[in-house]
Amino acid sequence: MVEISNVFNKAVDHVVDICGKTLEGVENSQNALMTTLEELERRLRSIAGLNERLNDSKMADACQAIQIYKAKIERIKTRINTLRRRIANVEDKINMKFPG
Repeated sequence: MVEISNVFNKAVDHVVDICGKTLEGVENSQNALMTTLEELERRLRSIAGLNERLNDSKMADACQAIQIYKAKIERIKTRINTLRRRIANVEDKINMKFPG
């Protein structure tokens, strides 16, 4: 009977140990989840602030102006590249007519 009692006590101790480790793991997971939740809430507030700024008509006008200037800059770059090619062609022709 004493032997059964010892085995039972060891089994109970083992179960209590497993429960304690499981509880510790659950608490650690809960803390990690709370940290993640806080970070997500912070990011959500940041996104909401950005959204408010994007919905602001002045910001929308500024974004539109930026897009217009970007398009103008791209057209200028294209013209510059065309001029560079023309200059290179003229230089090639000059070098062919007057080598060295």
